[in-house]
Amino acid sequence: MPFCPKCKYEYREGITRCPDCDLPLKAHLREEPEPEPMEDEWVDLGSVSDVTEANVVKGVLEASGIPVWLKSDASVSSLPVLQRVGPISEVVICVPESRVEEANKVLREASSK
Repeated sequence: MPFCPKCKYEYREGITRCPDCDLPLKAHLREEPEPEPMEDEWVDLGSVSDVTEANVVKGVLEASGIPVWLKSDASVSSLPVLQRVGPISEVVICVPESRVEEANKVLREASSK
């Protein structure tokens, strides 16, 4: 499925331009650059089904002071609070290893609201 390189919206096949941004669509979104090295290793917290959902999760975690790195992949969602079924194009949410427990707690609390 094609994506707009500016707003990151995903369009159905056959659409060639983003009507909002007036840009040609790309076959794939470019992955975010590797984050700066940290003392901690970045680990996969889980995944979500699209960029919009990933940015919501990123915003929730960053609002709690947890650094987040998003990367694209193709697999099955593994975030317990945002489960999907079947193969999908996903965005993997990465956090520092020392913050995984805290990140899961923040997401559990956010999903219960």
